[in-house]
Amino acid sequence: MLAASGCGGDRQERAAVASKRTGTIHTTLYFLTSDGAAPIGVRRSIPKTSSSALQALRALLAGPTDVELRRGITSAIPRAADLRGFRIEGNTTAVVELAGLPEEANAVERVRVIAQITRSLVGLSGIERVRLRNDGNPWGLWRMSGGVADSAYGYGELLGFGRVCVGKPGTEIVEGDCFSALP
Repeated sequence: MLAASGCGGDRQERAAVASKRTGTIHTTLYFLTSDGAAPIGVRRSIPKTSSSALQALRALLAGPTDVELRRGITSAIPRAADLRGFRIEGNTTAVVELAGLPEEANAVERVRVIAQITRSLVGLSGIERVRLRNDGNPWGLWRMSGGVADSAYGYGELLGFGRVCVGKPGTEIVEGDCFSALP
């Protein structure tokens, strides 16, 4: 055991010891690849508080760091998005109240935002699902009958977003912008 410690030891064990000393935890935030076609996880240290999920959400809304931007990491969440509220319903569903999400976003743009927030929050503070609201109104995908569904999204719903595409401008059948929420 001493020999292993002298040779570098276990990186995760050292990180755990460091986070106990600094009052931080390590989590994964999900941004987007440079072409926006898929989420990409980025490890971050966030303050250890009673709501690690809220701290992760704040870090996600702050966007990629300058180094991450230079590496091509992007975000579908607008810089203008403002956190208005955060609460947990029924011990497992996070309700994220925002302002500044685009109302006219197409299905791919909406799924990108839903995937980034859901993948970043599920698993923290006991969260299994995420419900998004914008300016007090449900913000998610449209219902076939009209209006926006007031749905909570978890991994089960993200599995259904295996490949979401919108038509290439000027066509109805040629794939344009596409996104896959899970690998």
